[in-house]
Amino acid sequence: METRQIFERLIPIINMIDASVICQSVVDNGDGSYTFQSKYTKWLTPGYNITILGVEYFITSVDFNNTITVTGPSLPTVLTFDIYRPIFKHGTMKRVANELNEVVLQAGRLPLIWLKEILDERIHFDVTESIDNDADCNLYFITACDFPNWSQLDGDVKAIRPMRALMNEFIKVLANNQYVAELTSVGQVKNFKNFGTYDDKGVQRNIFNEPLSAVHLRITIPFFKECDCCDGSQLDNRPAPGYVLDNAGNILAVLYSNEYYIVQGGGTCLPVTILDQYGNTIDSVASGGTYEVTALESIVDTINENEYNIIEQLN
Repeated sequence: METRQIFERLIPIINMIDASVICQSVVDNGDGSYTFQSKYTKWLTPGYNITILGVEYFITSVDFNNTITVTGPSLPTVLTFDIYRPIFKHGTMKRVANELNEVVLQAGRLPLIWLKEILDERIHFDVTESIDNDADCNLYFITACDFPNWSQLDGDVKAIRPMRALMNEFIKVLANNQYVAELTSVGQVKNFKNFGTYDDKGVQRNIFNEPLSAVHLRITIPFFKECDCCDGSQLDNRPAPGYVLDNAGNILAVLYSNEYYIVQGGGTCLPVTILDQYGNTIDSVASGGTYEVTALESIVDTINENEYNIIEQLN
């Protein structure tokens, strides 16, 4: 079986980043704007639209891990909602810059996760090993900035901290991915309040033709060998696994087929939020409620086009 390229292996991992934000309250400011209180605002920044129960709201300000202010037609009635997802690009600086220049709207360019290429891979030739290769990845988590008018504190709060949150969500998914071995090496992280090319005097020019801030993650990712029976097949196109989160965004449980989670009464962890494998919100379960993942019924062999029924649940 041909080994997939690193960017191909990263796409499903990035798609699993948890894009839900959990808030504790929302108030009507009386001027067409509404302010959420949230202990974890993730990578939210002003200038983007979010959709809550089919209604579109525009983000006017974000106080990181404190408040989110939006404008819209009515007071939002839920406190958990999905936010915009990061864009993923891979390639050389020039190639990615050219691609971004063709996108007019900022929401189609940013926030950006950029896998810088060319990258080094170390191949494991021992056929008995479970590890396929170790990929030395340079990943950049990038957002817009107003560097000429921002103070150092502005750059940290409005750009770097949201991108650090996005990086942390990526690492969380990466560390728990079934196709990635245990992350034992030490990664390196560097903040760029003004993301550009440097010399001894500082930034000489922007990298992607606009003012940007970025967080650079240098990490070695050990990928497991892939098997033919799993190549490209969709083992389950329904929401399994389901991720159970408390109202602080902490994962309480991961549910696979035939498994269920019973919400216990009382405490600060209620209600819980259920996410699918792509990070989309499936449901919110109140105290005493139960959420059960729909069972897998079959696995499709994409090589021989055979279908196998599953007798026992997939763990």
